[in-house]
Amino acid sequence: MNAENVRRIVVRLSDDSPEDNTGGALLFRERIFIDDVEHPEIKPSIDGGTRRQGLLEANGGDVLTLSYDIERDFVPGVKDQIGDFKEAGKIDIELVVANDFRIEVTSNMQTNFTGETVFLPVKRSNGNISDGSNQQVVRFQYGLPTGNEIMGFTFEVSELAGFNLRSEFNVNRHHRKFPNQNIVKRQALASDRAEAFYVTASRLSYPWFAYGEAFSMDPNYGTSMVIPDQRGFIDYEDELNFAYEFVEDNDDQDRFPDWRRRVTGGGFVPGQQTTRAADVEVFPGLDENNDLVNDFNQNDNLQPDYVEPFLRYNVDSPEFLFGTDMNNNTVIDRLENDTEPDYPYKRDHRGYNFYVGAEMQPGSKVMVGHLREWLIGSARRNQTSYGLFTWQEDLPLRGFKFRFMEFLRLARDDIPDALIQWVQSPFSAGGLQDVQDRLIAQNTMINTSYLDFAIHRLRPLNVSGKVKWDHYFQRGDQARENRDESFLGAILRAEYFYEPLAGITISPKWKQQYTRQVPTDPLALRRNELSEIFFLIGTYDLIPGQLVSESGIEWEVFRNLQQEPDPLPPAFVEDFTTLTLATQFTNSSEYQGYALSTKIGVRWQRRALQQGDETNFLTFVTIFAGLR
Repeated sequence: MNAENVRRIVVRLSDDSPEDNTGGALLFRERIFIDDVEHPEIKPSIDGGTRRQGLLEANGGDVLTLSYDIERDFVPGVKDQIGDFKEAGKIDIELVVANDFRIEVTSNMQTNFTGETVFLPVKRSNGNISDGSNQQVVRFQYGLPTGNEIMGFTFEVSELAGFNLRSEFNVNRHHRKFPNQNIVKRQALASDRAEAFYVTASRLSYPWFAYGEAFSMDPNYGTSMVIPDQRGFIDYEDELNFAYEFVEDNDDQDRFPDWRRRVTGGGFVPGQQTTRAADVEVFPGLDENNDLVNDFNQNDNLQPDYVEPFLRYNVDSPEFLFGTDMNNNTVIDRLENDTEPDYPYKRDHRGYNFYVGAEMQPGSKVMVGHLREWLIGSARRNQTSYGLFTWQEDLPLRGFKFRFMEFLRLARDDIPDALIQWVQSPFSAGGLQDVQDRLIAQNTMINTSYLDFAIHRLRPLNVSGKVKWDHYFQRGDQARENRDESFLGAILRAEYFYEPLAGITISPKWKQQYTRQVPTDPLALRRNELSEIFFLIGTYDLIPGQLVSESGIEWEVFRNLQQEPDPLPPAFVEDFTTLTLATQFTNSSEYQGYALSTKIGVRWQRRALQQGDETNFLTFVTIFAGLR
């Protein structure tokens, strides 16, 4: 990385908030210094941008580049102590800029594998200024990254008069040096500084509790460092092979990090560098039994359990889950997955959050709070006032239990929180897909209500069910541009166990599922669906404790209660009925300390549609092995 000379430097200015297409980077003046001596003869070649009143501006997607050809234009002056550009010890660029700017830089020594230059960030403006009031001089010394340093401290107080306090403050410095093959020692060093901190405090005095936090993470805070290969080469664009991250991305908290990285060791040759595979199955919050298999596809096949015959009696779609969504991106917080290191807070975020509440009885609480956060580098904000009520009762003597939860928010949130989520469509293996934040809570009241219950007093008849209602009440200008989004789902199920003879069990079951969904987009398709599913399952212990036979019949009646649109969109599901017959044999045995479970079965299914019938036949053999 120090085997050449800087011959050409390119500075790029762009709009830090291109989506608003206004108030982008405004350039008043530029200067270049070599060893602290100004060289006006090195005039940049300007490309892109637009001229406005004699100034250069980059709005929206426009990009303004300044290309300095140092090798061609350098002329030593009377103040210079060098006679050739190859003797330069450092190069500084000075810009007078304003508005919402982003500055990046590259050179002939900052490239990727194919030799193309790669831009690295230098500075961003704070906020989203568009009136020129933040005019400033930005001077930076060019250099290649050589080090990343983090210094900080933590402070913690536990159970002091009922209070708990925890705080952390870190200073992050990114070091860089000016590369010159003719200068081996005492190369010019420059650093960029970033800070991050948080403070949390809590107080518990039964039945009351309170919590508060304040946090800040600068946009350029980072814990990664570029590393060269065996040749000393760095591809500044290839994070897989040329970046080392101190903090892993492991949102599902398993033993496999979520991203691919180059590691040392693990190959056939000691010290050999290999590529560690990424975790291809990342589903935070959807693996509560920690078996590394999605809870909604426990048999790990091409169908989620909530749509697979027979299994769907006990498994419901994830859209029926309840949870808090403090960043208002329509995804429950505990289920979110991203590609960022697992910092306690997100970069470029600053703000505070607090709540107070009381526990009325074990399992039942009420609390209210307020969250306010903003992006340091732009004018985006999230201001959410919220209230949460939970009521839980478990009455074993009466054979009844239920949970009720109510989550109400008043939100003004225009901070995008894009994710990469695990999605499995029917007849697919599933995978990670980008999920964009639709920003539908910019001036919105959001209500989420949830109820589930189970009745066991009628045993051997068991009855259970759940209801979830989500509604986004748009207000102000949002109400004129967007439709109120809502989701109403209800599930009712009942099963009866009957054992006519020893080893034989007959179980009739019934499940009803109703879904009504109205999307924000007025042109998007509404859902209004009702499914009635009837099961009859028989189990026979052929060899008690070893060989079990299971047979079942499932009959589904699906009705789309939404008026059929014309023309018919591809996503519209017409009425149908489905008959499914299945038989399965399960053999349990032991082999050399392993517990083996072998399943062999067949399944026949016929779906009756308006335009005709569909029939399919499936045979399967699966073997599971585990330690006892």
